[in-house]
Amino acid sequence: INETKLSLNNEGSYVATQHLLDLGHKDILFATGPSIYNHSQHGLLGYQEALKDKGIEPNPNNSLFLSGFTAEAGYNELLPLLKSTKASAIVCGNDLIAYGALKALRELNLSVPHDFSVIGYDDIDTNQYLNPGLTSVNPNRYALGWDATIELIEKIENRTINDYTENSFVKLVVRETCGVFKHENTN
Repeated sequence: INETKLSLNNEGSYVATQHLLDLGHKDILFATGPSIYNHSQHGLLGYQEALKDKGIEPNPNNSLFLSGFTAEAGYNELLPLLKSTKASAIVCGNDLIAYGALKALRELNLSVPHDFSVIGYDDIDTNQYLNPGLTSVNPNRYALGWDATIELIEKIENRTINDYTENSFVKLVVRETCGVFKHENTN
């Protein structure tokens, strides 16, 4: 299956980072799962591209590959970083990592979105029920699945169907975890 279609994390993390930059954030963290996964690498590239497009050189200390794509990894591994960072926002490789980040931020008495902004990836159903609701990248799984199916049929039958979707695969669903940049963290 075409790798560009399956590397949505590049476009998704780009869109998420761009949103935070548009809100005035400049010092933005990026946290995703293990670096052995292509989608973790693609996510990092999208984040870095968005920063570079705004003339900001990515700080390697602001990018973190976690031990897993879990809330536990998000909490345990981001807590030490969040204690000492001057960043005002984070883009997470999935919503579970974002849940861990939200817990760590609460523990540090940092208010979301007033003191710190958070964006997840996957837009799982429970995001709308959180307080505050998690802003998240929605990878259009229906369109992705359709295109992957068409491509697979083309390969199996050795013919061209050309019935691909023309929509972007990602959409940022803005909820309540992102705010306009007010100040640098004072940790």
